[in-house]
Amino acid sequence: MPTLVTRGATRWVILTRRYAVKIPRPDRWHLFLHGLLANRQERTFARCRWPELCPVRWSLPGGWLVVTPRCVPLGRHLGDDEYGVLVEHDAYRVPAENKTDSWGWLDGRLVAIDYGS
Repeated sequence: MPTLVTRGATRWVILTRRYAVKIPRPDRWHLFLHGLLANRQERTFARCRWPELCPVRWSLPGGWLVVTPRCVPLGRHLGDDEYGVLVEHDAYRVPAENKTDSWGWLDGRLVAIDYGS
């Protein structure tokens, strides 16, 4: 599978065969800053090791870069019941939106792949 660059609101994601490399958008200063914060947030939440979150495999301090396993995108909005089961828990709430590019499949389970908003 070739390398692909996707552009989100605050980050660019470089997709390789095995990994998703997330960097802050370099083209707009305020979006770059939000991208740094998004990467820092994903790194912080990933330390919780909640099973609904795609794990961060490697990162640079300050939010400069986050590397996660590449997942197969879900490509659709979740139903209200599906979404509720994934994000609402007694001890925590998964910080991911119900968007087509926020969820994906990793090793047969559905995980949040964009939770750095």
